[in-house]
Amino acid sequence: MWLYLVLFVVLYFIYKCAVEPIFYWRKRGIPHHTPWPIFGNFYSVMMQKQSFLGFQEDIYKAFDKHRYNGFFQLTSPTLYIRDLDLVKDVLVKHFDHFTDHRSVGSEYDVLYYKNLFSLKGNEWREMRAYLSPAFAPSKIKAMFDLMSQCAQRLTEFHLEKSLETPQIEVELGDIFKKYANDVIGTCAFGVECDSLRNPENEFYRNGMDATNFTGFSGVKIMLAHFAPDLFKFFNMKVLPQNVSDFFINLIKESLAYREKNNVIRPDVIQLLMDARKGKLKHEKQETQVLDDGYSVIEESAVGKVDVRLEATLSDEDIASQCFIFFFAGLDTIPALLNCAITELAIDPDIQSRLFVEIHTLMQETNGKPTYEKVMEMKYLDMILSETLRKWPAASAIDRVCTKDFTIDPIHPNEVPVTIKGGDRIGIPTGGIQRDPRYFPNPEKFDPERFAPENVKKILPYTYLPFGLGPRGCIGTRFALLETKIVMIHLLSKFEAVVIEKTSVPLTLSTKSMKFAPDNGFWVGLRRRQACP
Repeated sequence: MWLYLVLFVVLYFIYKCAVEPIFYWRKRGIPHHTPWPIFGNFYSVMMQKQSFLGFQEDIYKAFDKHRYNGFFQLTSPTLYIRDLDLVKDVLVKHFDHFTDHRSVGSEYDVLYYKNLFSLKGNEWREMRAYLSPAFAPSKIKAMFDLMSQCAQRLTEFHLEKSLETPQIEVELGDIFKKYANDVIGTCAFGVECDSLRNPENEFYRNGMDATNFTGFSGVKIMLAHFAPDLFKFFNMKVLPQNVSDFFINLIKESLAYREKNNVIRPDVIQLLMDARKGKLKHEKQETQVLDDGYSVIEESAVGKVDVRLEATLSDEDIASQCFIFFFAGLDTIPALLNCAITELAIDPDIQSRLFVEIHTLMQETNGKPTYEKVMEMKYLDMILSETLRKWPAASAIDRVCTKDFTIDPIHPNEVPVTIKGGDRIGIPTGGIQRDPRYFPNPEKFDPERFAPENVKKILPYTYLPFGLGPRGCIGTRFALLETKIVMIHLLSKFEAVVIEKTSVPLTLSTKSMKFAPDNGFWVGLRRRQACP
């Protein structure tokens, strides 16, 4: 009897993973590639034949004549949306049908389960409106000095290393990850650390453990994203328990200390403490209007209302919001910096033009950049906008349908497609932003695409590095300011140059899930003598 039961379970598993997917999209009349058993359409990535960004670009090109296509993320069917009108429908126009992200983690993963990214429905709406004022321009401006101190430490560290030689060789991924760790540490957790000089500090070590995607940890994060039912079936946790305990206890201790000693600090914890007390309100009008830059997402109506949660923010809620801020920034910010600096090393003419802008800023501020002057740097913003276009760290956007939505046919070969509640949607950002119809010669690194006279030509919904609509990234201003300030400090003292280990042209590895070339982001830093 037990033998038959085991045999039935095995055969059912084989059917669900190997047979059913083959016919899923065919039955619905949707173009697709036949999936591999278990791997779905991720075979080339799982077998280290393609980078994730390269895969997104290829799957986008493969269905060039279609508005959408079927796809399997491991064993989970996903409808990929590539038509710009449909992208608008999903992200903005009919957002009420696509309010959620797919599930990540489980209720046992407190830091994952309760954060803004993972929350769904009304819980998400309330939390977004609750947190939105914390990321208003005036609040980000208040953190400027904290970021600048981290950027100065990074630059001084490398100036000391360059005393004996005019040029040093660095792996950007390492130094910028430590910089991002220090910025998030001081701005989100109230922790001061200098990870370049003290890489064994407890905050950095736990951060590395939290974002370790190698070996079994990589398998877990893949299952959490693309096979959540299987992840929950085995009672897995994304984070090791000791890492989760560290961040939760860190927040609880900081909250208790600040409350007891009446400590006020311009950081995320303080803003969340104010929100918990009902002191944090949406700012109807900024006292000073500055140009945030092309990539910044305007907050939607969801974040522009004052709300009161049914329950007060708990310490765990605050810890969870701080953690997702940390988790999201510890890889994406370094990825942006790594690619930007490498592209500048490869094209010294672009770098020289940027240095003139930086040199002018430093002269006007006596070597101490101000928030207002940084926000006026048009060419730096153009460079970062182009880096985000060519090298989006998040090369796809996901949504989950929350109530049925029908895509009506407009072409002869199409049939009505009803997306049902629970169905997954994907938007291939990496493919769209590298489509030559929208960005001619997409492989070329060309900041002029984002010059003031050219941005008007960019079609809506073709540029999505931070998403768009109500669930667009809430931290875009923070991320861009953090990136700009360290580039200003570092490139005011050093010129980035190509060395033997530099990936030219810049190419991402297929051997790892990391957003990096095979041997890392290596460049030379040559001490500057004068303005060109």
